[in-house]
Amino acid sequence: GLNQSWIDNLRSLRVMASGAVDFPPSLQWARRPVWFPWANLGVWGLGPPLALLAVGGLVWTARDMLRKRAGDEVLLWVWVIFWLVLHAFTFNCTMRYLLPICPALAVLAARTGIRLWDSGRMHRLIAPVALVATAVWALAFAQIYARPHTRVAASRWIYQNADPFAHTIANETDWDDALPLVLDNHPFPADRLGLKLDLYAPDNAGKLEHILSVLDRADLIVVSSNRQWGSITRLPERYPLTCAYYRHLLGCPDDREIASCYRCAVPGTFRGRLGFELAAVFESNPALGPWRIGDQSAEEAFTVYDHPKVLLFRKQPGYDPRAARDLLSRVDLSTVMHLRPDQFPRHPANLMLPDHRLAAQRAGGTWRTLFDPNAIVNRRPVVTIMTWYLLMCLLGLSTFPLIWLAFPGLSDRGYPMAKAAGLLLLSYPVWLAGSLGVSVDRLIIAATLAGMAATGALVAWHNRRTFGRFLRERWRYLLSVEILTAVFFVAFLLIRMANPDLWHPFRGGEKPMDLAYLTAVLKSATFPPYDPWFAGGYINYY
Repeated sequence: GLNQSWIDNLRSLRVMASGAVDFPPSLQWARRPVWFPWANLGVWGLGPPLALLAVGGLVWTARDMLRKRAGDEVLLWVWVIFWLVLHAFTFNCTMRYLLPICPALAVLAARTGIRLWDSGRMHRLIAPVALVATAVWALAFAQIYARPHTRVAASRWIYQNADPFAHTIANETDWDDALPLVLDNHPFPADRLGLKLDLYAPDNAGKLEHILSVLDRADLIVVSSNRQWGSITRLPERYPLTCAYYRHLLGCPDDREIASCYRCAVPGTFRGRLGFELAAVFESNPALGPWRIGDQSAEEAFTVYDHPKVLLFRKQPGYDPRAARDLLSRVDLSTVMHLRPDQFPRHPANLMLPDHRLAAQRAGGTWRTLFDPNAIVNRRPVVTIMTWYLLMCLLGLSTFPLIWLAFPGLSDRGYPMAKAAGLLLLSYPVWLAGSLGVSVDRLIIAATLAGMAATGALVAWHNRRTFGRFLRERWRYLLSVEILTAVFFVAFLLIRMANPDLWHPFRGGEKPMDLAYLTAVLKSATFPPYDPWFAGGYINYY
């Protein structure tokens, strides 16, 4: 029968790949979206030009299947889709697990290129351009091996700039290559290399004291690759102290992700807060001449072995152990979550707004500043109601040409839903801008509304003959819809005026909560809005 030891090893590897084993290599896969392996394969595995041709082959084959004109390539299509979906939902979604479908993707890409070539005209240029671009992309990556390994270059820098008998070097963990490497018979006493920050250890008071002790004793801190800062910072709930250490060591601003700071870090970019400054960085990015490709955002295994980014931090004369202790002691270690990487939710379980977002919300202005109480629209309810309804009509008119174009099969072309669609088309881009950190104000809203109106006008003008004929033929129906809408609006307005707390026949309503949430949304400069019932938090209800 089969070798039992081999079977047991496979079972052990399967358990480790599932995330059920809590060990450092699993941290990098926490909170990865389903498209993460696809993006890595497309950008770093195949390269964008070849990946686009391969995607074209998948789409082309799917179209042929729908038209019942597909041939043997269906087998390749089924194999690729099955494997992509399977590994999209695998915890350990490393790119090397997608190697079995690369030949099939290459065949589909070649088929796309042949079809484009046979189509003639300008499409004929796409295939050779993609082929040349893929070769250039590969050549850029080949340059990595024409340069010294970054850990070797960093080790030589250490030998040239650190006294082996006077300076002490600290490395991060036992899970990464310690520097300096043994090169050219350079001496470096073992007692000067034994410091380890042990950053994968659980965050607790003992780890805090250990980090502070290493900072006191070390003259040089080595970050040998992105293995630690690229994985630990994915779980700030489990490693709040270690995340604070990385942020303050480099001097990463509070409003930026720690990993993004380390990806772009070069000496002079940031100013460390722990008494160490970034003295040297060693990178070997794919390049052709002055054109360089930063690949630190790729999965860990793509860079840490043959071209890791090495950062060396040197202690400054003004190092103050009390300042370092003050910064790191601010971390509340009572909130540490001891979970396996696969047990963490998709997004950090933190109900508090980041400090920079909270400051922006507080600086957004008071209610009185945002809404002038002396304005007639705020003093006269009749004016308020008329203004609101007219704005709804404007939204409907701006949106209807788009609705008309989207629903050619309806006799009324979707006119009754124009106002609701207008609200959605206006609110979604505004919400998206606020969620991306853009301050939401009247200018943003007005610009979005103007863009909607311009788009609607452009569609109406482009289809002016058929659109005009529809208006002439159905104007009575459109008018009846407007009259009916106004009647129902007034009717429900009167009902609300008679019973503003209408919600439940005998328990009343949720109006205090609803009004507080509405007020918070209106006052918030960015999204998510601040929580009016939980100071410093954000709304996570509804």
